[in-house]
Amino acid sequence: MSLAKKGALLLLIPVIIQFFLLVGLILLDLETEYYPLRASQDTELTDEWTKYVLDEFAVIQSVKRSIAHAKQLEPACEQHLQDLKHDTEHSAKSYQEFDERRRKLVIFDTEPQASKDLRAQTSKMLEMCTINAEQLVNAAKQASLSNNRVQSYRQITQFLPRPLQELTHLTAFDSKSASAPEKQAEMRNSYRLLLLTCSIINLAVVLAIGVFFIADIFKRLNTILTNVERIQSDQILEARVPGKDEIAKLDESFHELSRIMNQTIYPYKTMLENAQDLICSIDRNGRLLDVSRASVSLLGYAPEELKGTWINDIIEPSNQKLFTEKLVDVANGNSESPFEIRMIGQDNSLVDVLWSLTWSAQDRTIFGVGHDITEMKSAERFQQDVIQMVSHDLKSPLTAISNFHELLESGMYGQLEDKYLEQVGVAKRSADRMLILVNDLLAVERMRSGSMQLERDEVSLSSIFEQAIESVIGLANEHGIHFNVVPTAVTAFIDERRMIQVLINLLSNAIKFAPENSEVTLAARQLKDFVEVSVTDQGRGIPQHLLGSIFDRFSQVQASDATKKGGSGLGLAICKALVEQHGGSISVISESGKGCTFSFRIPKQQQQQQQQSF
Repeated sequence: MSLAKKGALLLLIPVIIQFFLLVGLILLDLETEYYPLRASQDTELTDEWTKYVLDEFAVIQSVKRSIAHAKQLEPACEQHLQDLKHDTEHSAKSYQEFDERRRKLVIFDTEPQASKDLRAQTSKMLEMCTINAEQLVNAAKQASLSNNRVQSYRQITQFLPRPLQELTHLTAFDSKSASAPEKQAEMRNSYRLLLLTCSIINLAVVLAIGVFFIADIFKRLNTILTNVERIQSDQILEARVPGKDEIAKLDESFHELSRIMNQTIYPYKTMLENAQDLICSIDRNGRLLDVSRASVSLLGYAPEELKGTWINDIIEPSNQKLFTEKLVDVANGNSESPFEIRMIGQDNSLVDVLWSLTWSAQDRTIFGVGHDITEMKSAERFQQDVIQMVSHDLKSPLTAISNFHELLESGMYGQLEDKYLEQVGVAKRSADRMLILVNDLLAVERMRSGSMQLERDEVSLSSIFEQAIESVIGLANEHGIHFNVVPTAVTAFIDERRMIQVLINLLSNAIKFAPENSEVTLAARQLKDFVEVSVTDQGRGIPQHLLGSIFDRFSQVQASDATKKGGSGLGLAICKALVEQHGGSISVISESGKGCTFSFRIPKQQQQQQQQSF
């Protein structure tokens, strides 16, 4: 049943009860009108009946006197007989009219059975009075004509008990009529008590239905509110609200919504709960609103322990200001790149975390992802130690060894025999290769850490070509390689020393893999927005499946290249890093057996200056 029908029923029940109370009031009013009328009619009927009885006595006495003194009836007796007949007819007619009026007036018969019986006797008595009056008149006339006066007297005397009986009945009827006001008062009191009782019952019923109706609504609404809270807290909903009204339909909608949400959100929730990174939501004041399960493995805190706390409470004090500034910038709509901070675990250990923050304007919330980089930072620190060791404990001795062998070759310590001089050359070249590897490793590390700074200037590319060729001309002569330098007047806004290093690496790579008496071409051209430099050789080329990884560190086309051709496998990786640091890109075009072309593009001077200004 709908709420509207329940509300209508709640109103209809007291209306029905009030209707019956109104009917009762109408009946009481009719009864109140009936009793005075009946009392009045009974009084009139009693008066007429009394007159009839008196007339009957008068007729009997008059007939007795006539029998005693004369044969003929006295004129007065004749008159009494006429009056008796008239009164009898009038009394019967009056009673009949009153009885018809009473039946029309009374809707519900509330008259006691004894009263009904008395009225029935009265009706029969009035009928008998009419018969008795006629018999009395006939007897009186016969007595006046009879010669036997004694017999006539006796005949008349036998009518004498009848008026006495009628008078006794009249007394009872009059007593009953006299008690009518008392009956009326008693009936009125009964109706008042009935009306009061019905009113109290009506009030009690209305209150009971109202309390039940309201309590039922509140109970079911409370169930719906509880389900709403359970949806918000991701808990199982309570049982469905019984019924088919609007509240039950609303609760059914919530259950259906919960089912759809679980089907939709569950995969994402499972993914978030199983993610290794810490995922959380933060208000713009820095209070944690929600935290993923990764907080246990990352910091040792359960999500319930962190919800509602300040995130700065678990950040290392020296990083709190930085994190707060990042929160403010992100909340103001500024895009922030990932940043590193140190957080405090439950056991007071320090955890290195890489944070990414995103602002949600719709939710007015900051969403953060924290990636544990503690092991990576430890590895970096170890790598720094190794690089530091290589820089001081390996590079310096290698430099000294290389310089010593160079002095031996120059004859500084005396002229060596050819066989010893050849051994010194081999040792020097080995030391130089080791020194080149150390320098390459140090260069890669400086670029990776961002400690390498470019010193840009307007430089002619033809000047760079000459310096790079001078650096590798000895190696080219050993392999019988010739250079073809395409003349160019192109200039670029670059770091001259770093760009010469890029060309040296590319030319050295081309010389090592080009066949003897082949040619290496060095060219440059100016495009719309870039300057392009290319190095082309006629070597063995690079297989297609290796083109994508050729610029990776320690990448070699063949495993034997490191020993046969020399090199660390870092040359092309250094080239790529230096070109990208200039804002450019590097690529290779090659087919196996047909040589290859390495080319790189760097922005022209105007664009580069614009980038620097940003």
